[in-house]
Formats: sequence, C-alpha cells, structure tokens
Amino acid sequence: MVAYLPKEKILASGDLIVSPVPYAFDGYPSEWIKTLEAVAQLNADTIVPGHGEVLHGKSYVNLLADMMKSIVIQVDAKVAANSEISLQDVQKTVDTKKFRESFCGSDKSACGFFDYSIGQKFVELAFNEAKAR
Repeated sequence: MVAYLPKEKILASGDLIVSPVPYAFDGYPSEWIKTLEAVAQLNADTIVPGHGEVLHGKSYVNLLADMMKSIVIQVDAKVAANSEISLQDVQKTVDTKKFRESFCGSDKSACGFFDYSIGQKFVELAFNEAKAR
C-alpha cells in the first residue's frame, strides 16, 4: 500500500521502496515492477520510503525498476533455455554488477546486504515466478 498526497506531491511507499538497498524478501517480481512503474507515473516530488532517507525525484524508483526488470529478464532467459537449471546456478550467473554500485557504492555492509537481498533473495523470487509460468 502507498499513500499519495497529490497536492503536496508526496508519496509514502512503505517497503515497496526501501533505500539505500531494497528489501527483496518476498513478493512477485513482475507485479512489483508494474507497481513501481505506476508509482513513477504519479506526480510526486518527494518519496518517503519504508526505510531510509526521504527521496526527491524519481531516479531511485526508476533505477529500482530497471534493476528488477534486468534480473527478471535474465532469469526468464536462463529458465527458458534450461528448464532443469537450479536456483543456485541461476544465482551464480545473474549479473547485478552494474546496479550494485548504484545501490551500495563501496559500503561493505550495504554491499553484503545487496548481495543477499538482491543477488540471492530477489533472484530466487524471479526464479520461482519463472518456474511457475
């Protein structure tokens, strides 16, 4: 659930949007992406994430959606090419490098969390969704 105040141009996102590193422990990747895209269409200048500093503009939302789309596309391609591929093999080969620095920079703790939340858990969500299709 999000709360949007159109006059004030403020959106409170709950854990849909978390900064600096997303929490990706449950949900449906394809629906999450659609929701982020819908949020990006709102006329909000200020976004209050579920955790992290208040965001100004939509660049973080767009970056988050782009990263999730990239992962889903990669996972879908791997599962389509080999329906017997294991989750572990997919996790080893999905490339998140171009997004990792944007989300955690050189902060070792944040990068460790990114690797777990995105590299393991979000990839697992995308894998489970792809296998269910």
